[in-house]
Amino acid sequence: MTLPSRVQSRLFALSQRLRQCQAELKLLDAEERFEEHDALCEGEFMSIFRDTCALVQEEHATNPPYLLELISEVQKIHNKGIGYAYGIGDLYDFMASWAHDDAAGRTLIVDRSEAALSLPHATIPMMLEMLNIDPEIAMQKVGKIRPDPWHSSMKRHSKSTVLARFRPDLPALSATRSTPLAASIYDARCEVTSIGSISPIKVRMSGKNSCMAMIGACGHKNRAPGLNFCLPDDSLGVRFLDPRLSGVATQMAMDEDLQMIFIGDRDRIKSFAWGDDEGLYRELSPVHTLDSTCSDGPIAVLPNGRVVRAGVGGVASWVIDELETHRFEGEIIGDELDPGQTSRDDPSEIELSSGSSRSSFIRFTQHPNLTPTVWEPLPSNPSTLICAEHFDLIKYGCVSVDLEYGGKTAARYLGHGGAVSDFSVSATDPRVFLTACHDGYARLFDVRQPLPVITLDACGADALCEAIVLAHPDGIPTVFTGTGKHEQIKVWDIRARTPVYELATGNNAVKSLAWDSKRNCLYAATECMYMDRMGYRHDYRPGNIPKESGESIEELHEGDYEQCWPIGAWHAEDYFGYTFDAGNQRIFRYAFKENPDVTVLPAYGDARVDEYDPFCINLHPVRSSLVNVSRPLADNYKMVNIPKTRRTYCKGKSCKKHTPHKVTQYKKGKDSIFAQGKRRYDRKQSGYGGQTKPVFHKKAKTTKKVVLRMECTVCKYKMQLALKRCKHFELGGDKKTKGAALQF
Repeated sequence: MTLPSRVQSRLFALSQRLRQCQAELKLLDAEERFEEHDALCEGEFMSIFRDTCALVQEEHATNPPYLLELISEVQKIHNKGIGYAYGIGDLYDFMASWAHDDAAGRTLIVDRSEAALSLPHATIPMMLEMLNIDPEIAMQKVGKIRPDPWHSSMKRHSKSTVLARFRPDLPALSATRSTPLAASIYDARCEVTSIGSISPIKVRMSGKNSCMAMIGACGHKNRAPGLNFCLPDDSLGVRFLDPRLSGVATQMAMDEDLQMIFIGDRDRIKSFAWGDDEGLYRELSPVHTLDSTCSDGPIAVLPNGRVVRAGVGGVASWVIDELETHRFEGEIIGDELDPGQTSRDDPSEIELSSGSSRSSFIRFTQHPNLTPTVWEPLPSNPSTLICAEHFDLIKYGCVSVDLEYGGKTAARYLGHGGAVSDFSVSATDPRVFLTACHDGYARLFDVRQPLPVITLDACGADALCEAIVLAHPDGIPTVFTGTGKHEQIKVWDIRARTPVYELATGNNAVKSLAWDSKRNCLYAATECMYMDRMGYRHDYRPGNIPKESGESIEELHEGDYEQCWPIGAWHAEDYFGYTFDAGNQRIFRYAFKENPDVTVLPAYGDARVDEYDPFCINLHPVRSSLVNVSRPLADNYKMVNIPKTRRTYCKGKSCKKHTPHKVTQYKKGKDSIFAQGKRRYDRKQSGYGGQTKPVFHKKAKTTKKVVLRMECTVCKYKMQLALKRCKHFELGGDKKTKGAALQF
């Protein structure tokens, strides 16, 4: 539908403002007028986004027939601005929220940290020491530099777990005595257990909470797919299954009616059943193999008996009842694959079925280039999926598509200042959904409104918001958010508009969250960022563990080599009431109960200081009164490992985005004298017709080649970047006189 002329003129004016602002920013940056540049970023540039939201809000109030077209045009303006801000403009690491409006009821909930500086606990004193700043003077100017040690008085309830740290000065919360489930959550009354797992990618709970499953990577250098699963109604705990795919599985969907898990790598989908009408299976049973070539996006099971997978411009569809099944071990579905075409180190473990071909392909008629990266079916209408657009195409939108009506776009949602990384819905309130975004915010949407109704500052403009869960214990909306950098889970009371507390994860990054509403349990898939793909732990120091959790920080063990602590950990040992480091990948289970056994806590990990580290950069630690170390530690342990990092684009299959990379220099062993001479001879002979004698010419300059080895901290994908540095220049010489320089 054509937009009215008055709306078109306002959109044109906003686009013109954006172009002019970008031109001014380029000019100020070229002239190195950085103060004016920053003021323009925070002023006019951000106001353009706020004005576009105001336009949408005004038009939405009248519910015009052209609203969807208007939102699409506004999203184009947002895409251009956000792409410039993160691209050639390089304006922000994390874009501030611009879609909230407290006056209009679209609230921004901010988490005020206890410390003034949002930095890892060991970084602050090192930074002050390097800048030669007295810690007491810094505290007078900016306030508290590091949080106070944990104390039992911080507990909200006598049964609160010691792995929770509550926010000070909390307002009245939503839970009351009449809502015991919600009260147990807001009081952090829970039992915390954990178990080692594969390297996690995504964890999900089935619709009726009968199965929990997590996909990830395992094997040599994490090149093989893996599946951890748990059936809470049996007593067998978390188990492992090799799905026998050619690559690491990155997508997963679950269906409670079929009692099946569908997982997929880039080319195939495999389904596994966890039970039937007679009961639960002891192990997962393989059922289908689907050929999903050219459709490597997210997977969903529709209520009409179809399984679909997203691709470029549409979704591939299979009718489940018409599919071949693996009736017995070794039966091939479709053609037989070549096991050599894989990155796995164990090709003999691959199941060789090419899979059943798709039944049909549903195209997105209104958006032919839409490529969903993550989606979630709406509980009220499972054939309608909330989709995140592919941010590599400089698209940061969120749309809902109805696959029952040929992929028609049902609605658009604005407000994301980065790529959407996850969705969460709750059957208790099917009208709302929650999004996690790489700009560090979580946003709660009403499906009937294009702008977020609540924005949560989950990461303080300091990290990616990667994992979220929306729950409704006793009907009270509650949000859990997790991130990798801050190594914690935050709990939010939506009605009270406040964060309540943090949950410890043992210095592990939170990759994915799942909620078991039947048992009032939270599952967290976490990854130890201090462990490489070979299983070695890096950058650990002896721990400084209080004699008993909750005692004064003055009473410490000497450097504890049995209980080590990561040097780069976000929290100090005294931040929570129980000190522990996971030291490996783990699935955590937080079981909230009215009367929990608070002594149920996870075991300390087995990381050690002296584990093998092939890339070691040794630096002396900084001595400071703010560092939580004892004197024997400072005297005896003087070498630490501080890795260099760089944020760059990761080509790994599970990332395809900008992530932090660990950077080391690749050093090749020295060749033999014969190999060096042969290499020089071959290089000189190339291009000269194959003469039998070497032809040597002076070069205008000589260069040294330096190779950087970069490893993604998220998916562990490794790549190399060759740099050429000029060593010196030579003007050349007289061919008749050896070594003679040119005369001027």
